[in-house]
Formats: sequence, structure tokens, C-alpha cells
Amino acid sequence: MLKLTDLDNTSIATDPDAAIAEATDLARRGRRAEAESILRQLVEKQPSVDAWNALGGVCRAGARLAEARQCYEHALKLADGNGRIMSNVAGVLAMLGQTPEAIDLLGRAVAAEPDNPAVRSNYLMHLHYADTLKAATLLAEHRKANRCYRAAPRPPVDRPDPDRPLRVGFIGPDFRRHSVAFFFESLLDAPDPQAAHMTIYADVPAPDDTSRRLAGKADAWCDIDRLDDDQAAQQIRNDDIDVLIDLAGHTRGNRLGVLARRPAPLQGTYLGYPDTTGLDAVDFRISDAIADPPDNEDACSERLLRLDGCFLCYRPPQLAPPVETALPSDSAAQVTFGAFCTQPKINDNVLALWAAVLTAVPDSRLLLKLRGQPEDNLDHIFARKLHDLGVDPQRLTVATSCTFADHLALHRFVDVMLDTYPYNGTTSTCEALTMGVPVVSLAGAHHASRVGLSLLTAAGLGILAAATPQEYLTLAVSMARNGDARRLLRRTLRRQMHANGLCDPQPFASAFHVALRTAWRDLLAD
Repeated sequence: MLKLTDLDNTSIATDPDAAIAEATDLARRGRRAEAESILRQLVEKQPSVDAWNALGGVCRAGARLAEARQCYEHALKLADGNGRIMSNVAGVLAMLGQTPEAIDLLGRAVAAEPDNPAVRSNYLMHLHYADTLKAATLLAEHRKANRCYRAAPRPPVDRPDPDRPLRVGFIGPDFRRHSVAFFFESLLDAPDPQAAHMTIYADVPAPDDTSRRLAGKADAWCDIDRLDDDQAAQQIRNDDIDVLIDLAGHTRGNRLGVLARRPAPLQGTYLGYPDTTGLDAVDFRISDAIADPPDNEDACSERLLRLDGCFLCYRPPQLAPPVETALPSDSAAQVTFGAFCTQPKINDNVLALWAAVLTAVPDSRLLLKLRGQPEDNLDHIFARKLHDLGVDPQRLTVATSCTFADHLALHRFVDVMLDTYPYNGTTSTCEALTMGVPVVSLAGAHHASRVGLSLLTAAGLGILAAATPQEYLTLAVSMARNGDARRLLRRTLRRQMHANGLCDPQPFASAFHVALRTAWRDLLAD
């Protein structure tokens, strides 16, 4: 492979494939400016499908959505019908507020490349943003993921002792400043050497401070970002792992291909994805009785392991600023509703529900915190949608990508946070509660639409999870008009999260290890 120092104009022209490979690797390691410089030269001198596609990926990673879309569409023109490129275009379309069009395009991408695991995973992920699919349909689509992987038989248990400390491995791409890490770290904060020895298998090409902190708390850390699925699976076998747990599901960068190779006798999925994997090689999925009530057994291919209590334990960020006890409505003379979420979650029905809330509270406005840049015109996109629903666009403010500290500080402008449906927020809900902002959620039948109820119940605020859209509207209006209740919550919510166990790692970790031990004993008994 070419080195960056070798990439002059001549070498880029004579070996464009090597230049693309080097730029892609640089981008994965967070060196996006260097990667973009190489790719800009390539698309100017020797435009190709792979060069335009790689440049689109760099732009998307920098939350430059409009640019990413242009690059991907250039690639698609050169390779019409390419499922991989269609999948990338669709991902950006959803971020630009065109989720139905994105799902339609992803369906075409899967039809073009049915055995491409990345394309199928992207399709499955986006299905959760639609609010019309039934659980049976979701399961059927997930079961088709099996065709993307080479299946392997379950290995024998070499040490069939039901009570010894288990060797547990966690695998995924998000052991860094990422939502998954905000919850996973709680397991490491309450270690129990008699229960488990915990190894992290990290596909993290650009480790950060969070990565280093997690590595210092785990019993072992293994970098697998340079290993293919066969090599990673062999490493896990060599480490004699008893239980391997996927933390990504069908999200970007997952290593489900490793689990398909069955390197551990017992394998599960947890945390990073709100649904089944659909894979025969995954034995269990960890949840709780609220997020997955008894009638959800038929909604997933895995056995459900329900923790005693919430299946999540949030670790508030150390840099979270103090909660400002003054209500935003006190100084602004109007109530501000907020929605800090990823754009694909804002489907037409949930936006119509928010419009109904704004209509019912005439002296209110909506603050959307979205991922993107000002030039992506997200403010115009969503202002137009609200206008079509009868809401004055002047009542909308859109904040785009910013630093994490600024993201947390934005909560000081919000009186009531509005959750999305059918794909509830998770980290966004916990961040709002940490900053003293109540969250109104809507619970449905599927796991993705019940996480809000699970989190709010764990925080002692289950009353704010509605069972119907009308109840959601009523709760949002009631909270907007009850300044005393919001003032009290602003002073007490952060402490309440700890007192009720949502941020207490000890009982959570104990419940987690009990569930794993039960599954292990059941495996030995079979």
C-alpha cells in the first residue's frame, strides 16, 4: 500500500486504487482532512465509483450531508444499480429528512445485492424509522440476514463448570466517545472477578480518551480493527471465551460476521441495536420486562434474557455542566419544546404529533438539535414540513452539529423534551434527564418504541410515557403549563436518576451477571 508521503500527483494518477485505500484508512483513523485532500485530487483527475464513494464517506463522517449526497450521486451515475452506492445515498437521504425515499432506495439496494451484509444491515436499521411495519415483518426481514454470513457449528464447552468465573468477550466498533460506551462502562464500574473475566474486542481505528479509559477498566483489551472476520474469530477462540456479546447489531461497523463463525459456545447481543439480529449464531438478546414484555418473545430469533430492573445503566458524562435551575420559559416568556435526535427518527407522524403539541400551546416553540451543517439547510427542510402542518416556521429553531459540551449546554434552553416514535431516544433521553429536562415519550409494542418507557420508569418518571398519541399530547401540554413541576424536576432530576438506580452500576452489573450465569447453566444442561 502507498504511504501518505508517497502520494504525489504522479502516484495518485498511476495507482488510484492504492490512493483510495490509503485515503480510506486515513479517514477511518480520524484524519479526514488528509483523506479528503487525496480524494479531491482523484475525483478531479481520475473520477471513479470508488473515489466518489470514498469522498462521500469522508463528507458524511464530517456531518456534511449535502456534500456527501452529491459525491454518492456522482458515484451512482458511474455505477447505476450498484447496491452498495444506493445504500450510501439512502443513508444521506434519511439524514436530509427523506426517510420514506431512503427506505425505498434501500429496498432496491438489497434486491441488487442480497448477500451484502453492510447493505442489508443498513436496510434493517432504517426499517425502524418507519411507523407502519409490524413486528412479524421486522423479524422476517431480519431472518434474511442469515444468508449474508457463513454459518459455523457451535463449539463444544471445554470446561463445563456451571459456577466458575465466565470468560466474557464484548465485540463492536463503539468503544470510544459514543452512546454505546455511555452505557457499557457501567459494567466495568462494578467488576466481579468471581462472576466474569471481561475482554473487549474493539474495532476502533481511532481510539480516544474513552477508549483508553475502558481499556484501563476491562480485564483485557484486544484491537481487532486490522483483523478480518476469520482472524478475529480465531483470536477469540485462542482466548478461550465462553460468552461473546455483540454490542452493535445491525448498526454501522458491526462485526456480526465474527459471531457467525461461532468462536464462543454462547453468543448474545446487547445494547447497540433495538432489535433481533436474526442470526442463528446468536443465542440470546439482553433486555428487560418493560422494553420486551412477555408477548415480545416471538419478535426476535434469540432467547430473551430479561434483567431484573432496567436493561440499561447510564453513566453521565464527567463534563456535564451544572443544571441551571432557572426555567427557560422564565426568561423567554414562552415554553420551548426540544427534540435532540437523529433526523431519520422524525417521521411524518411524529412531526404531526409535535405540530399538534405546538398548536395546543400557542406561546411555545420547538428547538431541534440535529446532525449536520448549516449549509445542509436542515432548518428549511423541517420548517417547510412544519409549515405544511399549519405551524409558523418562525417557531422553529434548528441547531446543527457542535461540540459535545455545547450539545449538553443546549439543554438549558429546553423546558420539555419530546421523544420520537416508533424509534425512541436512548442516550438523548438520559442526557435530557441529566440536565434536568423532563422527557415525554410514547410507548408502543416493539422494543424500539418501549425504551423510553423503560428508562423513564427506572428514573421514577414512568408517568411521562404515554400509551397513545392523544395521551402524549396531553402530557406534553400539561408539562408545558406546569412551571412548578418543571422547576422541581430541574432541581432534583439528576439526583433522582441516581436514587432510582438508572445510574447505579452495582445492582445493574449484578443483574447482568446473574442473567449470563443463567444462560450458561442452561447451555450446559442442554
